[in-house]
Amino acid sequence: MANVFMSGFEWKTMYEFDYWTTGYQPAIQSDVVHSGNYALKIYSSPAGGIGIALHGSQNEYFIQYAFRTDGQFSGLGSDLFYWYGQQGDRRLGKLNISESGQIRVYTSTYDTPYGLEAFTIRAMGNARLKINFWYVIEMHIKVHNSYGVISVRIDGVPDCEYVGPTLDTGDTYTIDALKWYHWSMYLDDIVVNDTTGSFNNTWPGCLKVVLLRPNDDGNNSDWTPSLEGHNYDCVNEVPYDPTQYVSTQGLDIRDTYGVEDLPSEAGDVLVVRGDAWAFKDSGSAAQNRKLAFSVQPTSTPYDSADQDLFLSYNLTKYVFDYNPETMAVWSKEEVNNLVAGIKSRA
Repeated sequence: MANVFMSGFEWKTMYEFDYWTTGYQPAIQSDVVHSGNYALKIYSSPAGGIGIALHGSQNEYFIQYAFRTDGQFSGLGSDLFYWYGQQGDRRLGKLNISESGQIRVYTSTYDTPYGLEAFTIRAMGNARLKINFWYVIEMHIKVHNSYGVISVRIDGVPDCEYVGPTLDTGDTYTIDALKWYHWSMYLDDIVVNDTTGSFNNTWPGCLKVVLLRPNDDGNNSDWTPSLEGHNYDCVNEVPYDPTQYVSTQGLDIRDTYGVEDLPSEAGDVLVVRGDAWAFKDSGSAAQNRKLAFSVQPTSTPYDSADQDLFLSYNLTKYVFDYNPETMAVWSKEEVNNLVAGIKSRA
């Protein structure tokens, strides 16, 4: 694995994420976006936020998010982003923006007998951010007792870096969760890469995340649509509609679709991900049902590893970090000609 998460909020639902505040829930809106059709608005009063769990037991990630604030930076600094260990229960560090708009990064320590948390500033940037402007913040975070790293880029330009201990002496935490919250801002184009594999294992590079919806039936239309007409019409609504779907009781049955072209301004394509809002029926015959994703760059379909399903609608996904036919990075032309779909598995 290399790319472990990405979202441009294009599904128009919070269920892509693992955490969000409910007291004053963030809202997916279309008035202010960095790319695509939607972005997230996080409100500051009371503090709102959103987050994801990371399940790879890794201590090093490259993280990107597009950020814009419509509120003033506070005198104490405005907390924007946190990373966590201990399955999301222990804050390990944070990114904060000073009253003058400069990025500051901190590590966290705990007074063990009393559980008191304290943050230590480790580096401060030179750029001065302004309100009502979009910025792409990229971070390289490695947690370690001695050889840790916190490095920040703004719009691809290095801004600040700290190299040294990023964990308390004796701690062995991995990075298990990421959260954005605490003050009024917009968020878009989140990308998280780990350091494994040969693709997407470093800085994302100010990527934009877009959703390419099915717009035609592909070579196989072998699942049963819930509505009369074309299969693709049952799987391309945003947000997903549980009354429109395709289904099958058979095994190794494909359903494939032509998909929309990339935006005209698109350049390099660094990752393609298959998404399906899917579930399995209850009952002994269906308990082990799974789903595979198919991509067909030319004439041959290539299937992903089998993905587990839940008994209720959930976003099932699989990352194709490279074109499985060429074993190289995707090109814009390959994506624009792509046929993609799903396959029932057991």
